[in-house]
Amino acid sequence: MIEVKNIFKQINTETENIKILDNISFSIKSNEISLIYGHSGVGKSTLLSIVGTLMKPSAGKVVFDDKEIDFTSDLSKLRREKIGFVFQENYLLPEYNMMENLIIPQLINGKKYNEAKLKAEEMLALVNLENLSKRYFNQISGGEKQRISLIRSLVNNPSIIIADEPTGNLDENNCKQLLDLIVKLNKELDKSFLIATHDSRFKDVSNSIYNLFNGELISNG
Repeated sequence: MIEVKNIFKQINTETENIKILDNISFSIKSNEISLIYGHSGVGKSTLLSIVGTLMKPSAGKVVFDDKEIDFTSDLSKLRREKIGFVFQENYLLPEYNMMENLIIPQLINGKKYNEAKLKAEEMLALVNLENLSKRYFNQISGGEKQRISLIRSLVNNPSIIIADEPTGNLDENNCKQLLDLIVKLNKELDKSFLIATHDSRFKDVSNSIYNLFNGELISNG
């Protein structure tokens, strides 16, 4: 589904060239969980930003459904329709309740309100969070916010969900709940995930595991 080929990324300053990614190549298959594992500061977020078309590589290419990404073009439509994002921060809109937080991305993507509301209700029911539909940001826990953020990434039916340290701000119990939810969504909705984390528990549920160290990517199964 996605092929990453010979990706380099460096930042040039007045005094030096800082290499972040060095000749990265890997593939992401449909309906699988792919893991980029590594400590903070090794370039995981940069790599995910390139795969998610949020950042242009210094060299190399990303192929999405057999079509090479043109990083000089407007890729917002591709992101809206094909890619869901989950970050360490949930970025929910505090002025709207949870149902509205799930409806708004669909309206932006051109859906009618009634269709968007129905999809939001279906997603909340799928993950047993219907009781949160009318609650606001300050009325739910951190774990609940992150689970809502996860299903929000799915409401426009993307091909892949890209998650950057999704458990980074969660305690032990909420980490497990989010991990279980990712597995559930992968199996029941056949969704692909690309996850960057330093949480080793993700290794137990991932189909492909890559270690990122000193800008180089090493396959680990």
